[in-house]
Amino acid sequence: MLCKHCQLPLPPPRRQEARDGRAGEREGGRIQEDRFCCYGCYLAYRLVGNQGEEGEASWILIKLGAGVFFSMNAMMFNLLLYLEYFQGMSADLRAAIHYLLFALSTPVMFLLGFPFLYKAGQGLLRTSFTMDSLIALGALSAYLYSTYTTFTGQSGVYFDTGNMILVLVTLGRFLEAKAKARTSESLRRFLQLSVSEATLLRDGEEHRVPVQDIRVGDVVKILPGEKIPVDGKIIEGETWVDESMLTGESRPVQKGRGDEVFGATLNHEGYILVEAVHVGEDTVLSQIVKLIEKAQLSRAPLQKLVDKISNLFVPVILGVALMTFMAWAFRGNLEAALLNSLAVLLISCPCALGLATPMAACISLGRAAEEGVLIRTGEALEKLTQLHAIFFDKTGTLTQGRMVFSGLWLPASGFRPPTEDQFLSVAASLEACSEHSVGKSIVEVVRQRNLPFYNISEFKVTPGMGVQGKIKIMTESQGEPGIGPWLPAYIGNERYFRENHLALSESLLLERERFQSEGKTVVFCGWGGEAKGILGFSDEIRKEAPQAIESCRRLGLELFILSGDHPLAAQSVGKALNISAVQAPLLPSEKVKAIQGVQRAGYRVAMVGDGMNDAPALAQADVGIAMGSGTDLAKETADLSILGGDLRKIPWGIELAITTYRKIKGNLFWAFIYNVLGIALAAMGVLTPVLSATAMILSSLCVIATPSG
Repeated sequence: MLCKHCQLPLPPPRRQEARDGRAGEREGGRIQEDRFCCYGCYLAYRLVGNQGEEGEASWILIKLGAGVFFSMNAMMFNLLLYLEYFQGMSADLRAAIHYLLFALSTPVMFLLGFPFLYKAGQGLLRTSFTMDSLIALGALSAYLYSTYTTFTGQSGVYFDTGNMILVLVTLGRFLEAKAKARTSESLRRFLQLSVSEATLLRDGEEHRVPVQDIRVGDVVKILPGEKIPVDGKIIEGETWVDESMLTGESRPVQKGRGDEVFGATLNHEGYILVEAVHVGEDTVLSQIVKLIEKAQLSRAPLQKLVDKISNLFVPVILGVALMTFMAWAFRGNLEAALLNSLAVLLISCPCALGLATPMAACISLGRAAEEGVLIRTGEALEKLTQLHAIFFDKTGTLTQGRMVFSGLWLPASGFRPPTEDQFLSVAASLEACSEHSVGKSIVEVVRQRNLPFYNISEFKVTPGMGVQGKIKIMTESQGEPGIGPWLPAYIGNERYFRENHLALSESLLLERERFQSEGKTVVFCGWGGEAKGILGFSDEIRKEAPQAIESCRRLGLELFILSGDHPLAAQSVGKALNISAVQAPLLPSEKVKAIQGVQRAGYRVAMVGDGMNDAPALAQADVGIAMGSGTDLAKETADLSILGGDLRKIPWGIELAITTYRKIKGNLFWAFIYNVLGIALAAMGVLTPVLSATAMILSSLCVIATPSG
């Protein structure tokens, strides 16, 4: 196990630490280890005060700041030496400058270089070489040779070259650690959605207890407006539950006896008793966090490819440097042998190859940002060019994410059939006293149409079913609304109407099926002993969605919909957008499994989503794309964020990536050719170490200067 701050091995925990628990702290129901390899790392922790990924990023920043300070001073004196500013001065003064450079560079080597040296040493023991091996080789060779010349009184020191290598690479590591820290912060905010206390029923008495004290089989009481503390099943009561943070479904879900409920979801209306089935780390909420962490740790295909190349490249460079040394030493020139072999090691340092992709992508990333497409890394840009399929979440991604009134149906026959305006007024009058999202939609429609609201008395809500009240409705003999007798009126689901013995005609039930086949939520409204009609509600498809889907299809991508919504609602959206591969209803973990199944078939996939429930799938996909209206967790987990939520930016971004990647491949080719030629010239003695260090910088400038868009 390694120290998070300096990557050195941790010592075993002392017995006293194990007894009193000082080796870790509990956070969000999980043990967070906080151990250090030495007092230096402990002091850094005390200065920074952060833990986990935030602590790691802060510690890297501290090291980077110190490294930059020492490196800039060393570079200034080295530059003066290169320009022969001290020419004519005494040898003692020049030696003093060399010792000063040694003193400035040694902290850089230990602060920034030690993690790379340690990993390179571990790789050497396993005969495995990575990019860290190349970095350690270039920096260490410059440092050791410069140290040798300093203490032997010879000329030629290259401390600044080794320092520059370490500073540039550590900067990249800091940016990576900072991105992980942002994700961890979002995960903590996500965990804060959980409940801290709950009402536990035990021996007929209610006890307010911490959620951590609830065990499987315990019964908890949840009142309207409270969050559900654990995963479990309802043993008493009926209600509507807002599960949008898990499933993404915009409408509350009706729940009754025997139905499953999940921790951190919101109980809307009814009083329920829930028997705990999963608690602590076994809840769906905790599983989402674990899925995100696991997926983020496992995704590094580009790094694996780089390491494979490095595994071959490092031995080749070592062989070239050794042959260079032997060839020049055989000629009897030991100093030239040392200088030329050092030049080979310096010119081979992978700075140019490492910069080729991100620098060439820089212009394209900036252009994408101007268009409202934020791409997190150059690696994500590359992955966009390799996609075979795109998975779309439905609610809030392909649709607007809110329930809107989409139509009604009234039978032509029946006893005193109402007009459309009268029917809407009755429905809105009943729902005006309700907090249900569907009810709010009806009220909004009636207000927009400037229709009247009727007086309501004896209003009553049946949680999970519907509402009723007595209302004055006009009759044929009375020409004005609101002056008829008080009549019981109802609005709710089919079960509610049957339990209140209101007649449902065959034509009404057939029309209900048609509405549901179109993915609409159906509500009945009636009075006078019968249902007078039905109202339909749907989540409207985004206006730009058809064009965006067609553009993706032209790029040769296979399209899928993954939704936590009702199957008919998801299939309706799929039919409207000509997407046949629709899977619903799915929990976050099931979305991850769906993506993994396609990935196992060799596909590279993207996932487009907007909610916390999409975060695990976004992390699992090769490319995660978050819509601009999405949650912080979705955005932090994603590789791309579409500001403004315009779906057409997705195919635009893919086309931009394809164009850019062609430029990137050209940059990589020329950087590789540059390195090969440089190594050959260094081996022949044409390039001195100074020129090799300069050539390394020039190769990076060549990469930057190559057009990329």
